[in-house]
Amino acid sequence: MYDVTNNGTYLSAAQGIFEDLLTGLNATCGGQWWNKEHHHVNSINNELFIDVAASLGNRVTHKRQYYSRYAEDHANWFLNAGLFSKNNTFHDGLHLADCSAEGTVFSYNQGVILGALVELSKLTGNSSWLDSAARTAKGAVSTLVDSNGIFTETGAFPTHGLTAAQFKGVFARNLAYLQSVRGDASYVTLFTKSAESIWQNDRDESGFFGPDWQGPVYSTLASAQSSALDCLIAAAAVSL
Repeated sequence: MYDVTNNGTYLSAAQGIFEDLLTGLNATCGGQWWNKEHHHVNSINNELFIDVAASLGNRVTHKRQYYSRYAEDHANWFLNAGLFSKNNTFHDGLHLADCSAEGTVFSYNQGVILGALVELSKLTGNSSWLDSAARTAKGAVSTLVDSNGIFTETGAFPTHGLTAAQFKGVFARNLAYLQSVRGDASYVTLFTKSAESIWQNDRDESGFFGPDWQGPVYSTLASAQSSALDCLIAAAAVSL
C-alpha cells in the first residue's frame, strides 16, 4: 500500500509489524516460529520475514543497515537450513525433533522467496541473491508443470484448504518480479502457456476462472480469480 499511495502511515504500520516479528526469532532449528505458541518452523513465515526486512530496508533509508542485517542473516540461515528438495525447491518446514525438512513442496513457498531475494539483492547490491532465486525458480518451473508445460499443483485445492487456489498466483507474481531483474526464457514460456490455458480452458461463460489452470472450471472462489489474474498479468508483463 505504501508503494501505491506513498502514505507514510502504511510504512509505519509495516515497521511496527516487523518489530513484533522479531519476538518470534530463535526458534528450534533456527529462524522464526510459525506462531506465538511455538508449534512449527515453517518456510513461508521465514520467507516473509526476509521479504519484510529487505523491503523496509529499501524504503526506510535511515534504518537501512538495521533492516539489512536482519534480512541478510535470516536469508543465510534459510538457504542453509536443509529445507531444499533435490530440485532446489523448498519443503513446507522443518521437523522440530531433528531439524530435517518435511512437508509438501507448495508453489507459494517457491514464490515468496523469489520476491524476498530480489528485494535483498536491491538492498545489498549483491547479485548472488539473484543466483539463489534463479535456482529455486528454475527448479519450480521444471517440476511443478504438467506434460503441456502448464503450471500446476496437483492435489493442493481443496485438500489444503480453500485458499490453496491462490498458491500458484503467489508464485507467478513473484516470478514476474524476478523476471523483471533477471530474465529467463523458460519463465516466459511458463507464463505464456499457463495464461493461454487459463483463458481457453479455465474460464466459464461468465468470465470466472477456476483453480486448475488446465481447466475445466469447477469452482470460482475469489482466490481462484486472484491467482489466475496474477498469471495473466505476469504473461502480459513479459510480452511487452
